[in-house]
Amino acid sequence: MVCPGVGCSIMSISKQLYGQERTIYDYKIGYYLSSYYGYATDTETRWHGASGGLLSAFIAFLLDKGYISAAVVSENDLKSPFLNRTILIHKSSELYRTRSSKYCPVKFNGIIKQVKKEKGKVIIVGLPCIMQGFRKYEMLDKDFKSHILGYIGLYCSCGRTFNLTEYVFKKNKIDKASLSYFQYRDEGCLGSMVAIDKMGTTKIPFQLYYHPLKSFFIPNRCLFCTDHFAEMADIAFGDIHVGKFKKDTVGVNSVVIRKSLFDNLLKEANLAGYVEISPLSKDELINCQIAIRLKKGRVNGVFAFCRMLGIKLPKYDVTLVPTMRLKSALYYLFAKFQMFIGKHRYLWPIISLFTKKGKIC
Repeated sequence: MVCPGVGCSIMSISKQLYGQERTIYDYKIGYYLSSYYGYATDTETRWHGASGGLLSAFIAFLLDKGYISAAVVSENDLKSPFLNRTILIHKSSELYRTRSSKYCPVKFNGIIKQVKKEKGKVIIVGLPCIMQGFRKYEMLDKDFKSHILGYIGLYCSCGRTFNLTEYVFKKNKIDKASLSYFQYRDEGCLGSMVAIDKMGTTKIPFQLYYHPLKSFFIPNRCLFCTDHFAEMADIAFGDIHVGKFKKDTVGVNSVVIRKSLFDNLLKEANLAGYVEISPLSKDELINCQIAIRLKKGRVNGVFAFCRMLGIKLPKYDVTLVPTMRLKSALYYLFAKFQMFIGKHRYLWPIISLFTKKGKIC
């Protein structure tokens, strides 16, 4: 009943959530009230955050000012087999543990019970699919819903399996058992994967490991996702690396807001000196996320092709644009071929044959 994997009535639920606000509807973005670009004013937060640290700084503001008692966020847990866990944090000083992106599945088990024990309001941070799952759940559990101040989304083109991490570690001789520090993205705009183990420090530029390996380690369900901007989140954050932001080396975020409460809170955080923000046009917001064209276009052709094959598909009520079905079918088949290689370790040696020269991790 709450699993996002079977689909979600994104448009109808979003209309209930944000239709009474002064929102505009755009089929690529969903309902939205305003959009900005900006960054954390704290140098360390901005340098170590994912493209600007704006999200971390905003949560720090909410905690410090008492708007929330806790935030549901994910941290790197080097003792876990999967190197991550989801936790509730209660102090802004703990946010350093949760900074930057996590390019692997993140588990939320036990979080609902923990949230319902909180005396104050809680913020939940997650990918679009996580937003969908919680939105469906809160319809069934009013007690849980009463504890939530709002949801913070993260833009997402598609997820990555745990095999991505294992492959990169193996290729670069990183010893997971002796890790003392690890981040998928660290040290500035886009940044690098940084791992410190008993052998020393390994740094791999983000562009040299993430994009060349993109299609080999995609979870199958991500091929059918239509939600890039976390359309069911009250406020959502992501990268911006186009136009005047292309030469930035420290980090800048874009943000889209759907609820006036969060528009006011972000502006308050700006006045309080936690963040620096400026208005961002709709066109700039859309252009900074190339994957949105795929989420609202190519996936339509993928759906049509998979229906012909009798593959069971998730159900959405969103607007998708007509697309070249042959091109979408070829994309789907090639992606599945690469994913097959990514799932079988004995085939990993041939991955380098499919990556561009100079961009093999």
